[in-house]
Formats: sequence, structure tokens, C-alpha cells
Amino acid sequence: MRYLILLLILLLPSNVFAEQLTPGDHQIAGDLIVGGDSDITGNESVGGTLEIGGESLFKDKVKFTQTDGNEAIDSLADGYMDYLATTAHRFNANVNITGMMRQSNIWHAYGGYEDKAYTLVCDDNVWTQITNGTNDLWGGTETDGITLTGDQITFTNAGDYAGIVSLTISALNGKDFHLQVYNITQASTEGFSLGISATGAGNKMNITLPIYIEAAASDVVEMRMKSTDGTDPILDDGLFYINYLHD
Repeated sequence: MRYLILLLILLLPSNVFAEQLTPGDHQIAGDLIVGGDSDITGNESVGGTLEIGGESLFKDKVKFTQTDGNEAIDSLADGYMDYLATTAHRFNANVNITGMMRQSNIWHAYGGYEDKAYTLVCDDNVWTQITNGTNDLWGGTETDGITLTGDQITFTNAGDYAGIVSLTISALNGKDFHLQVYNITQASTEGFSLGISATGAGNKMNITLPIYIEAAASDVVEMRMKSTDGTDPILDDGLFYINYLHD
């Protein structure tokens, strides 16, 4: 009887119904509806729609479209589901997560300097890179997908990034300064600048600038400061943090 069922499966081009598939290889040109238990140990090729009425146990990964097997769903360890893709996962609707979402990695950078007391030479109303004579004022404590070289920041990957730049400076009373993040590659300011007025030599003042950067891959940015009358500020401490948001 089972051989008759298998013969019908092989001959009928569509709307095929099988209570059970026998072990081995099958090639079916049309649709296949499986209504009972089936143990498939070989290759199953269905040219149409495969409809399974009950539970299915896949003892290996389920591959999609590409024959290389890199786009697939698998369970590589007990208690885990693994969703595999060569480039990315794309969803055409909202994704609702009811539990906690833990992210193992994200492009980011964190660094700064402290207790430097470095005098930054500023011309009147000219934006000047915040660096020292050897271009190693800023230290990159933690970086991933973002590099810090020569007191300039390079983005390996395109995307929108957010963060802050915070400085502690001192200068003569009443002197005004502005802080900005400048995209050298695109020759444009990232977001807005922020200003502060000094309260006297030896008085440390803080200026914190929220930043939003729309970066292309390989874009290079730097922190800059401007004095409204050419007064040189003293750079005491500084820090920055940048975090990837989205494409």
C-alpha cells in the first residue's frame, strides 16, 4: 500500500495528499499536504506548496532561498534559537519584545583626558581643533567600529550616532568660547555649537555638548573650539561618548 501512495505522490503534479511519507528521497512537482507523521531521512523536493497539519521536528537547520545555507534558522544549543543571515535580518513590521533584550555588541567609542592644563592657541573667531602639539590629547579608552587617531574620530560604518562631548576649561573673566563637532570629510558641522563665558583664570568651567552625527562610512570628525576675541583657553579635562543609533 505504501508503494502505491508513493507512486501517486510522484505522478500527481499538484494537490497531493499523503498520510505518511516513507524514508528516502522524494521529488514532487506540485503541492504536498502531509496529514500524518512522516520520517524523512533523505532529500525532499517540493515544487509547489508544502502544507503540514501537525508539529514538525527539524533535526538540522532550515535553509531559505539561497543554497549556501547561510540564511537559515537553527538551534545550535539547547535552549537557544539561532537566526542566521549573511548580511542582516530585515522585518517589514514592528518587532515587539516582551522580555529583556540583551545586545552583545554595538559600534561605540569612549575616551578623554584629565588634568592636562594645556593652553589651546586660538585665533580670533577661528575654529581650532581641540588637540595638543603631538595630536594625542584625547585617549580612546573603549572603541568598536570607531577609531581615534591623531585626535580625530573615524567611523568605519555609516549610520546615525549620538553622544556627548564635555570639557572643563579656564580662561580670563568674561571671555567667550564655543564648542562644536566638525565633519572633516563632509566639510560640515555636526549639529550645533554650544557656548560658555569664562569666570576668571583658575576658575574651572564645564561645557557639555550633546552631539548627533550622520556619518557615512570612513567619515572623519574632530572636536573644535572657537574664541570670540582670540583668548587662549586652558584645557583641563575632557571626555566624549559616541554610540550608534541606526542606519
